[in-house]
Amino acid sequence: FDPPRPPESIGPKKKNRLVRWERRPHDVDADLSVYQKTVQDIRKELHKAEDECERIETFGAMMRSHLMNHLTAQVEEGKLLHDKLASVSNQCVKAAGLLSSKTRSRGTGKGQYLMRDVL
Repeated sequence: FDPPRPPESIGPKKKNRLVRWERRPHDVDADLSVYQKTVQDIRKELHKAEDECERIETFGAMMRSHLMNHLTAQVEEGKLLHDKLASVSNQCVKAAGLLSSKTRSRGTGKGQYLMRDVL
């Protein structure tokens, strides 16, 4: 992995900076203080981005958990509704007296055509 270098560290610029520092030594402190301030600002931005990323990940995990609980509740509700529908269908068939009906010679044992007759 070879990330791109900042322009300040490229050969000719580095040589020019060193020559300038040799001629004017008091520029070293000024340049280093500017560099330190830049590093501090970049670190602040990094921490801010990390905090934002953590906040988004936490929110995503919370939403995922909520949606999974919601899905589980819907599946359970679907099962209950299916069972209730089967119970009501059986009650309708019994009330219509189709189980002992001779109107259909086939399919009465299977139960798949009984509700058609009820309706």
